[in-house]
Amino acid sequence: MQRFAQSVLKTSSILCIGLDPPVGQTPPKKVAKILPMPTTMATARHIKTIIKKTKPHAAAFKVNLAFYLARGSKGIDLLLRIRDWTGETPLILDGKFNDIDNTLEGYAAFAAAAGATAVTASPYMGEGFSPFTQKGLGVFVLGTTTNRPELQSLQLASDAGTLARHVALRTSDNPAQFGLVVGDDAAMIRELCPDTWFLSPGLGAQGKSEADLLRGLRADGSGLLINASRSIWNAADPAAAANEMQTRLRNFSAK
Repeated sequence: MQRFAQSVLKTSSILCIGLDPPVGQTPPKKVAKILPMPTTMATARHIKTIIKKTKPHAAAFKVNLAFYLARGSKGIDLLLRIRDWTGETPLILDGKFNDIDNTLEGYAAFAAAAGATAVTASPYMGEGFSPFTQKGLGVFVLGTTTNRPELQSLQLASDAGTLARHVALRTSDNPAQFGLVVGDDAAMIRELCPDTWFLSPGLGAQGKSEADLLRGLRADGSGLLINASRSIWNAADPAAAANEMQTRLRNFSAK
């Protein structure tokens, strides 16, 4: 997670910008032809513009794999070009990965080929994320999410409390390699995990407030990346929108 710490210091920002091109039509039979070439090229230009204009305000960028898979081979080609555009800024590949060992090795190989700094992962098929960490990738494990599914609030028979709380405690043992996706109950999770890096979605279109999300800051004022996607993607001026978010987050955290 050292790359994220360095980027936060360099940019004076905890903003993570999601690069999630919306899929505007129902997929036809041949997934590789979901979008005609002009639209794919226009999407690529928009992504490149967002990266260029928002890079001074971005501690990280995040790509949600679903929006690229939906475009078939053209989408994968586009995803593999994004690392060149983001440069030294950390890149998170959001795929909520997990599976048995040999499958996970395939996911890890793809993430490394895409130039990811870290990935997101689901803990519910086990905690064996070594294929990622052996390739030098950080792993943000799903802790709590903004849609609050019943599963994460399930009470365990042991004294660990909820399932989300149990996942947080297990992840906190290795903050150098493992972070948490924290979309809800940030203050509670931070109390359990004082050193862990958090990736927190919800700013902007998902309706989370700065005050809610900033409860996940560590005592040293770092350890948190707050993601915004649609509010940047749809902005008439992405640079102005990112700068405004960065400023608001800085002002709220200073209170």
